[in-house]
Amino acid sequence: MPDSGEEPAEATEKDQWTELDFRLVEIVNQEPVDPLPEVLEANPGAQKLEVDGKRGQVLSWIEEQGKYLVETFDGDQAPVPWDHLREYEPPDPEAGGFHVAMPRSDFRAEYFPMELAEALESKLYCVIQATSTPGARKSAARNLVEREEKWTRIMPDMEPAYMGQNPGGKKILWLSHSDEHDDDPSVEHGLAEADRVLTTLSGFLGPICPSLGFEAIHRTNAFVHARCSSRGEEEELLEAFWEPTYKITAEEMQAHLSFKYRRKLCMMYFVNGSGGTLTLHPSYKGWDDIKISCQENQIVVFRHDICDYTFWPEGKQFCVQAWILRAPQAGEVGISSADKTDRYNEAIDMIPDGPGYGTSPESVDCMSLACRYPGVVWAPEDYWNLLSVGCDGGLKIPNSRWDHDLYYDPNPETMTPGKAYAQHFGMLEIDALANFESTFFGIPEDEAECIDPPCRVMLEVGYDCLYRGGWTRKKLEGSTIGTCYGTAESEFAGMLMAGFWGAKKKARIGLMPAMTCSRLQYCFSIKGPTSTAETACSSALSATCVMHHWMRPQMPDQFQKRTMCAQVPYGLAGGLNAAFNANTMIGFCGAHMLSIQGRCFTFDQGGDGFLRAEGIGAMFYKTSHGEDHARLSMLVASQMNQDGRSASLTAPHGPSQQECIRYCLREGNILPFDVQVQELHGTGTALGDPIETGSLRATMMMLHGEVREQPLVKTSSKSNFGHTELNAGMCGIMKCALLGVFCAATANCHIRLLNPHIDINEYPVHFSTELIDQNKDTAYCGVSSFGWSGCNARGDMWSRCMGGPRNTDPGERRMDFTERRIFWYDSINRLSAPPEPASRAGPALDDLEAYTGEYGSGCPGFEENTFYVTGTFSGWTTMQEMEWLDDRGSYASAFTLGEAGVEQFRIVVNKSHRYAIFPAAKMADSSSLVLGPGTAPAGQSWAIDGRREGAPAGTVFFVFFTLDPESKMKRIWWEATTDERALKMAAGVSFRHSYSLVGTWTVWKPVKMGASNKEGERGVFEVEVKIGIERKEAFRILRDADSNQAIYPVRVKAEEGEQLQVKGPDHRHGDKKWEISGKMGDVVRLRFRAWEGNLSLSVISSKGVETWGSETGPAAVYYVTATWNKYGFSAMSPDPKKEGVYTLKHRLSAQRMEAFQIVIDQDYGQVIHPEIELADQLLSQAFGPDGKGEGLQWGLFGMTGVELKITLDLNQVDIDRRKVVTWSLDAPDVIPRREGLDPSADAPVFPTYDYEAT
Repeated sequence: MPDSGEEPAEATEKDQWTELDFRLVEIVNQEPVDPLPEVLEANPGAQKLEVDGKRGQVLSWIEEQGKYLVETFDGDQAPVPWDHLREYEPPDPEAGGFHVAMPRSDFRAEYFPMELAEALESKLYCVIQATSTPGARKSAARNLVEREEKWTRIMPDMEPAYMGQNPGGKKILWLSHSDEHDDDPSVEHGLAEADRVLTTLSGFLGPICPSLGFEAIHRTNAFVHARCSSRGEEEELLEAFWEPTYKITAEEMQAHLSFKYRRKLCMMYFVNGSGGTLTLHPSYKGWDDIKISCQENQIVVFRHDICDYTFWPEGKQFCVQAWILRAPQAGEVGISSADKTDRYNEAIDMIPDGPGYGTSPESVDCMSLACRYPGVVWAPEDYWNLLSVGCDGGLKIPNSRWDHDLYYDPNPETMTPGKAYAQHFGMLEIDALANFESTFFGIPEDEAECIDPPCRVMLEVGYDCLYRGGWTRKKLEGSTIGTCYGTAESEFAGMLMAGFWGAKKKARIGLMPAMTCSRLQYCFSIKGPTSTAETACSSALSATCVMHHWMRPQMPDQFQKRTMCAQVPYGLAGGLNAAFNANTMIGFCGAHMLSIQGRCFTFDQGGDGFLRAEGIGAMFYKTSHGEDHARLSMLVASQMNQDGRSASLTAPHGPSQQECIRYCLREGNILPFDVQVQELHGTGTALGDPIETGSLRATMMMLHGEVREQPLVKTSSKSNFGHTELNAGMCGIMKCALLGVFCAATANCHIRLLNPHIDINEYPVHFSTELIDQNKDTAYCGVSSFGWSGCNARGDMWSRCMGGPRNTDPGERRMDFTERRIFWYDSINRLSAPPEPASRAGPALDDLEAYTGEYGSGCPGFEENTFYVTGTFSGWTTMQEMEWLDDRGSYASAFTLGEAGVEQFRIVVNKSHRYAIFPAAKMADSSSLVLGPGTAPAGQSWAIDGRREGAPAGTVFFVFFTLDPESKMKRIWWEATTDERALKMAAGVSFRHSYSLVGTWTVWKPVKMGASNKEGERGVFEVEVKIGIERKEAFRILRDADSNQAIYPVRVKAEEGEQLQVKGPDHRHGDKKWEISGKMGDVVRLRFRAWEGNLSLSVISSKGVETWGSETGPAAVYYVTATWNKYGFSAMSPDPKKEGVYTLKHRLSAQRMEAFQIVIDQDYGQVIHPEIELADQLLSQAFGPDGKGEGLQWGLFGMTGVELKITLDLNQVDIDRRKVVTWSLDAPDVIPRREGLDPSADAPVFPTYDYEAT
């Protein structure tokens, strides 16, 4: 700045720029100035800026105006003549000034870290002037009012580490990226903006930390630090810590200590209000306290490892505060954020609720499992491992049980009496039966010798199950737990009473089945009803039914009929079976009931009997009030009945089995189509398997005339390790709980060819031979068990996925079957009572005979269904009722294509999303397979693309839906129309689409773009952003904030000079996004337009204007990339006669192996490919479009001159994916002459390939 004696005109523009370049300046004697042109363009009504007397930074020199571009600390940018500027030297912080200002230019950003380091090294603190608009700061204050209920305090003993000395009278509010307000555009310039300022500052502090003596690792979550409005507010915030039940966990204490020793730099951003004081207390000897005036829009950074602090805000002043931590040393644990419980509670709110039981708020929940099964299964974790990998647990009978060679005769036809033709058994290891710690249960050794070995093991398994359910020995004393076991005397009883091991005084008492279920109660002083069930093969499941009856929820409006006892709050159901000599096996072989091959060939044509097996299992149940998220599964319903007089005493009876299944479904209010997996009794006999399958077909295939579409998966654990007889039902229902926990169905072993007596014609059923994903995060699984005495039992379980990729737990993806799961959920839910689930049933279910006539399985039938259409044309917010049109013979509805020319929809029955009708793919056309009613997976809907159908935006489309009463087939199609009925329907829907920006500025969360209000600019949406510290940003656009309606570039990166086409709105964006770069602080305006089916995006910055646009025509172009075009792109042509079919013809020029794959829009992230390399057609399914096609191509052997025709048929995606990509080869009419051959000789013979077949 020249002195006052010089004329301003004598200085050149270059001298002027050199003198004030990037300096802090004060504006003097300046009249109000016009906003920048880009500001006026975005907001024509913007008023002139009052900048006189304000301070800020020089950003650049505007050559054409001969002025400096200055940004004030209040965020205003204005061109100011040089003679109205003077360099500003801020006063010391003690006087209300600052040390440095946050850089707003690349030049200042280079020197800013050095200025920070110098201040922190010499003064231990640094005061920084920030740049933000008053509106953003006021928005932050408004955000705090909106979050009034989130204020909190930290445990008083820990508060000084976070809130400094004398924390009394103050409060904090934690901020996190998962906060629900982050989706609110008003927060974008509020607390979230303040938090980003600290993030930016952290980026400058990180590189200088080594000069301060430590390596920075990360920035903590921030909290708002403010003053309590009253003493009463503070007492209310501290009330939770005064509760006698409040305890701090070891994890919280460790996290606190870790924070205290790792905190290095504290950042305090005074967002709103001035006048408070911040006093630093250095620990250096001889250093006095440092008192700093807290001014609005300033940041204080200080060495928290050296200085403690005291902060006292003035009035409603508040700051946003965070820390820079050093890297953890060996042995230190990470820090859990203080808002972890809030985040867990938010995640818990997203957990699917279980089904209700009539009008009762109660449910019977399975809390834990315990078992010992063949195949070295000692725990439920082992059982799942055995099932999921398809393990076979059968083995030859070992000599540790008995010498089976004495009883074995391999020929069942000429078998000697007293011999057995079977030599295999599903046996437990000898250690699992022989070892028993009697002292733990307080049982004398002489008494333990007289207890049946499986009964001894049942004590261990029962206690293990209770312990996994959260019980300890002390808690069990005096508790009310009902126990019911499926059991009977084993061969051990006869051997003991026959004196095999000498005379025993207590032998008879120790062998009685009644003692089996009572012994656990006696050992641990448990009260509650006890019982045993002996119904042959259905014993364990019958025991579960009895226990369920004790615990069954009582509905408020149901007449109380209990005569035995009051409702039992807890129950333990179990089953046990073991073998000790060949007597029973010899008897079964005499009746030809056992398999000659030594396995249960369930569902297989080779099924010739069953394999005997041992097993001991238990399940602990609890009557829950409301939702208990710690449960493994819910026992929704159970049922028992008897065959009566059937073909023989041991012959199964199909009608009785059907009745048992129907009554069970009705009790639980379960629709047959809701049952996804069925665990069958499935012993592997030629008679039993077909009858049981037929019973399920009769009950699960049809409801109210509608045929099941999604196949019922059928499994049987007997194929893994055999028939555990008395314990068979426990194996099955425990397996149902595991299948539901992982939402998967496991393989049936030994299926080679289906039993010809099993009728599967027109029956959607699947006998699994591998691990199958159920494609849902909740599941109904049913189990049936049929005793040869004619006693049938059934149970239906509901579970949510708690392990694997569909996990609904807020914790880790690994499933925990131990007591830790119980305690974790108990600690999360102890402060709030669980909500009561809404009732799903109308009348009380006290009389099952009422569910006859028009009522079907599960729920009353609909006398008249009503169909509704919902979709993007209304933002999925409304449902439009479909009308029956006699002249079209279908239901119909209509809506108008929006400005983008694309709308999605699906159909809903009776306004319930649980009964949606949807396609088998996302954005499907009318040829797609129609599924439902059911819960539609996210994004699976039909799409009307006006660009593909030649219909402009604003076109009204008729949507038709028919249901054939004979074939039960559903059909959906549409057409553009001017029918007055359609116009009237469409006029009833009024909705304006919004567009949101998602990108690096918004942490990839949608923020609405502003609609332009300029005349003639319809369908224009704009937003203004700034380039951040990394000098590059990325983004895409969402319609209606829906990720399935994304707008994005056709490829991730463009070739030099190429303009990327705008694609969407659809779900195929993958990782595609626009990327822009520039200097930090550069203002960029994004201008998006959607009108008449055309999409365009303009990026306006100081570099100029760059525009991308969409092309008219099909939404996707399919290309063949192959060896013959050197892996270029050859466009396929749409078939004019058939929608969804594309072809490419090419004449081959060489005799060699050719390879190809199909790419959408020349994007290798959207490749259609086979599952193996060089696959022949019809050999491999077509996979994709995805980004996994590298090295996976179809292969064919071509001849010179042969014409190749490749066909892509997207209609086959839902029918047979092997036929999605096919080809044919047509040989030329004239065979080319080979060089060197005699023309008069016989013509060369080409191989006679059947090209159509290969």
